[in-house]
Amino acid sequence: MNGPEARSLVRRGSVGTATVTIDVAQGGGSRRATGTFTVSDPRADIALEMTEIGWLQTAGDWASFTGRARLRPSDVERSVLVIVDGPTLFVDTAGYGLTGALQP
Repeated sequence: MNGPEARSLVRRGSVGTATVTIDVAQGGGSRRATGTFTVSDPRADIALEMTEIGWLQTAGDWASFTGRARLRPSDVERSVLVIVDGPTLFVDTAGYGLTGALQP
């Protein structure tokens, strides 16, 4: 896990029919990350937008963070886990999962 150094993760692209935007940063000494994480997947009727982001962990071409999000604007918030390992994106939340190579 990272110490007091600043870190960030920026990726945009698609996995299958899902469009993904990641623009998350955590300043040195900050208790949590800020930024944007969205997944729009019309085939699955998903419009996920993370409302609260936890600790951003990074190591080389790997990163992970957790947070709270709604799968659709009318849904209740739920926990979300996001892992980026090189080109592979893994998103898991109760009711929806996404795994695959993030294509630009």
